[in-house]
Amino acid sequence: MEAIMIVKEIISFAISAQQEQKKAQLLKEIASELSRIHSLVENVGEVVKAIVNANEVNDQAAKIASSSSELTEGDFNSAHDYARDAAFRLMQEDVRVAGCATFLLAAGADVMALTKWSETDPNRKQLLKQHAAQYANHAAAMVPIVEGYTANRVKVETFVQGFVPKLRFKVDGAVVGTRIAVAANVEYYNGKATGERADLAAPLVHPLKTAAETWRAIAEERSPSYAPIFERCIVAGVEPPTPWALINGGRRIQFAVAACINNFSNIFSVVTDSVFNNIPYAASILNGAQVVHAPAKPAAFVTAEGSLAPVDNAKPISDNNSFIPAPIAGVEYDQIIQQKGLAGHMHVYPYFAN
Repeated sequence: MEAIMIVKEIISFAISAQQEQKKAQLLKEIASELSRIHSLVENVGEVVKAIVNANEVNDQAAKIASSSSELTEGDFNSAHDYARDAAFRLMQEDVRVAGCATFLLAAGADVMALTKWSETDPNRKQLLKQHAAQYANHAAAMVPIVEGYTANRVKVETFVQGFVPKLRFKVDGAVVGTRIAVAANVEYYNGKATGERADLAAPLVHPLKTAAETWRAIAEERSPSYAPIFERCIVAGVEPPTPWALINGGRRIQFAVAACINNFSNIFSVVTDSVFNNIPYAASILNGAQVVHAPAKPAAFVTAEGSLAPVDNAKPISDNNSFIPAPIAGVEYDQIIQQKGLAGHMHVYPYFAN
């Protein structure tokens, strides 16, 4: 498994150097116009700071390209130097947020260079482990920072309408739902806010966590374990395409029907084939899969392997083009589990409604 390939593929949202250059040019033009207005001096300062950060990230992106070129030429020392310098610069506080995605690419490039170098010179293995650990620590440390920024995008506000206290649920300043301010609705919106924040953060938090685990595994000379990162999330690979899978209890439950699996999570992440296959397989639920239930026992999909996957709501069953038949005896239900196993209890995500 090549660490750089994992990091490159999981950062599908990374901004290209050309796009960054256009952004920097636009910011320069804005700064030029604002500089003519003396009353906006403080705002100009903020814009200029953004320009500096954008240009700094551009410079480090160029070093990543140089590292890749040197690696192709077989100059592992130079490839390491370019990538290391870029990664270390992007770890600094003034650019660590703006350059977060580029840091992942730079660190991944350095780990790749050092991996190739240590294959020809075993004395470089300790250097590989040292840098992998540093990069893992930084990636992990960035997670709460990113989550903190994301938290501010979701708000639950109170207001009064016609003497009636109400709640307002907002995402990025837009109102997406309102409810009467009673205890049950307060609890619901607080739970929904937690889920929305996790969903908004996932496009960067999941790559950070995945990279951190990849690099820490290299530093500790062990196999990575990605399942905990994606617990209760939906994942899929794209090269090659894989079935959509719910990570449930640390294992993959694969689905044939998108409308069915979408009931179980509000978070969808595209992952590499290596990450997808690293997560242990549990079972597959086919379109129109048989369902069984018994008195005092939940309805359960019968998976392609014959194991049971119980659900706590009838909607996924309907969405899968399945149906709930007449009940079977409890002892028969238990025998299926004893003989074929339990794929895992699946819980419908409770905060879809606004």
